[in-house]
Amino acid sequence: MLIESETSAHRDGADIVARFEEVFRSEVHRVHSYARARLGEAEADDVVSDVFHAAALAIRDGNESAHNPAWLMTVT
Repeated sequence: MLIESETSAHRDGADIVARFEEVFRSEVHRVHSYARARLGEAEADDVVSDVFHAAALAIRDGNESAHNPAWLMTVT
């Protein structure tokens, strides 16, 4: 039984990582461009890091809004 739970937890974790990677790959350029336009090149990388950290936490917590580009922009 313990092995089943560990396997299930690993699968869930792998699913979370896969969902985050999908969001990151599809939206990182858009978020960076927006941050750069609003704040300048010097701060854009930090903002992108903060946005995707928030997205990772939201995805981990089951918040499906993190998949929405509009939600990502509100974090910016």
